[in-house]
Amino acid sequence: AIDQAGDDAADIGELVRGCRGVSALVALMDSPLLREDERQLTALVVGNLGASDVDPNAEATRVMIAEAGGYPKLVEQLFSDEYLTIIYALGAIQNTCSIDAQFVEEQLKADDVLQRLTDLAASPDERLPQYPVGW
Repeated sequence: AIDQAGDDAADIGELVRGCRGVSALVALMDSPLLREDERQLTALVVGNLGASDVDPNAEATRVMIAEAGGYPKLVEQLFSDEYLTIIYALGAIQNTCSIDAQFVEEQLKADDVLQRLTDLAASPDERLPQYPVGW
């Protein structure tokens, strides 16, 4: 069953990449038409599509996310007032753009991003600190 799930995930990733689904998801990330729960689900899906543990061809998805401008949109979600938005953004960042050394270097030079990651890493919430430390 595990092998089948892996095959299914790879097939889903290929399908989403092939039908311009990645660029559509990236466009949704900052759409003013989305409710906050929909924004959270978008980050969750993007994060899963970009995870090598989910799809062995995730690198192709990460390239498409980057080319569509998705990485900065995920970082913007770190500044949300909504806890779950932050959690899903951190997970998506960990699975996608944290792998891009150049992008990470650029983001860590931005004082507001570095301060936000520092604040999240120091959070008393047990779920938050595990993500920004990986940057």
